[in-house]
Amino acid sequence: MHDGKLIVSDDTQMTLFTLEGMLRAAHSDSDSSNASIISSIREAYLEWLQTQSRARPGKGAGNPDWLAQQKVLWVQRAPGNTCLSALQAGGRGSIEKP
Repeated sequence: MHDGKLIVSDDTQMTLFTLEGMLRAAHSDSDSSNASIISSIREAYLEWLQTQSRARPGKGAGNPDWLAQQKVLWVQRAPGNTCLSALQAGGRGSIEKP
C-alpha cells in the first residue's frame, strides 16, 4: 500500500488472473482435463491483457469476470513485451509451438 492505495505489480496481476482461470475451470460444467484448465487460464490472461490496453474497466471489455472489473488491476506495471505480444497473438502457444 502506498498513501492508502494498493499497488499491484504485473506479476501479482498475472498470478491473480491465473488463479481466476483455475477457479473458472474448477467451477465449469466441462471436463477437468489439462486442456480445459489451460483454456480457462488463457481466457483469464486475455481478460488481463484488456486491463493493460484499455483506459478503464468495462469499456469494451465484453462481459469480464469479477477480477477484470477491479480498477486497481487496470494500471500498467510494465509487463514484459514477450508476454504482451504472445497474448496479442491469441495466446495459443505451447512448449512444442512457442
